[in-house]
Order: sequence, then structure tokens, then C-alpha cells
Amino acid sequence: MAGPRVVPFTPEVVRACLCVRCPVQARSRCVGGKVEKLEVVLGAMEREGAAEGEVPKAYCSQGTATCPDLDYNEPCICPGCPIFSRYDLGGKMPALYYCRKGGAK
Repeated sequence: MAGPRVVPFTPEVVRACLCVRCPVQARSRCVGGKVEKLEVVLGAMEREGAAEGEVPKAYCSQGTATCPDLDYNEPCICPGCPIFSRYDLGGKMPALYYCRKGGAK
């Protein structure tokens, strides 16, 4: 993502994030596969740094989802996420659907 991140891409942010509960990703086989490996990826992230693209969460930080099978007709739940309020994302762009539109700026 170009420019400074509004939300840092850290294991703490990823763990607090609600993206895996989002209806947009609910039926994604791609996301399901990534969720199964999430704890392993988080462990590697803590030891070695960012694992962008492998984490099906924190799109407000890492940017657009790499999974092609998300359903953008479903409602976005970002406003209910603790990360959304912690970083005041309601006043940043894009305002919602970071998985599609990219990280907050």
C-alpha cells in the first residue's frame, strides 16, 4: 500500500479484527483455507514480520483481499470492529469494504 498506514499491520491488530466474521467473506473457500492456517501465519508474523496476503483479516491495514471469491453484495461489518473505532476509520478513506477498496488512508 502506498503511503503511511493508518492502521499498523501487527498480530495484535489481526487478532482484534472482525473480518473473519464478515458476511462478505462467509462463503469464500479461499478465506476458509487461510483461516485454517491463521494461527501458524500469526506465529510466523510475530517471529519474522508481516505476512500480507496470507492473513484473511485487517484489510484496513494490509489492503485489498487476495481471495477472488468474496461477495461484495453482503453487508460490511467494519463499523462494528474495535479496530475501526480505535483508529477512527470513519473519518478516513475508503470508509468501508477495505477488502475490496484497499487500506485506510
